[in-house]
Amino acid sequence: MIGVCIPAHNEQDLIGKCLQSVMAAAGHPALLRETVDIVLVLDGCHDRTAAIAAHFPITCLTLPRSNVGTARATGMRHLIQRDARWLASTDADTCVSYEWLADQLALDADVVCGTVGVVDFSGHGSKAERVKSGFHKRYQDRDDHRHVHGANLG
Repeated sequence: MIGVCIPAHNEQDLIGKCLQSVMAAAGHPALLRETVDIVLVLDGCHDRTAAIAAHFPITCLTLPRSNVGTARATGMRHLIQRDARWLASTDADTCVSYEWLADQLALDADVVCGTVGVVDFSGHGSKAERVKSGFHKRYQDRDDHRHVHGANLG
């Protein structure tokens, strides 16, 4: 079984697209129909994240605080206890590619520290162009990169 952990804190606007993308990746033919357990850790959510997630065939765990590290650790521990042979993690505001899990497993590595891409910088307001420019100058999507994100980790 493959396990996917997604910590979430008040992500009602983005969780639906995130879960749709993870569900699609879980159905990739290279996985040979292996079970993929998806665990959403609701981390101090006070919005509709849980209600939206209830429409998906996933497990939801609830934590009272807002700490992404604790949420990720809780979800991973749950998946380990369920005997997951591979653990993957993304964030609730992230959409993974259809090949996400298949690509991680195809590497036959102990750990995969993937990169991320940003679609919309508008949340940075008047600094959006400067933030976008800085991101593109410093961020490297290549082997041996120095960026480790919980949003793309296996």
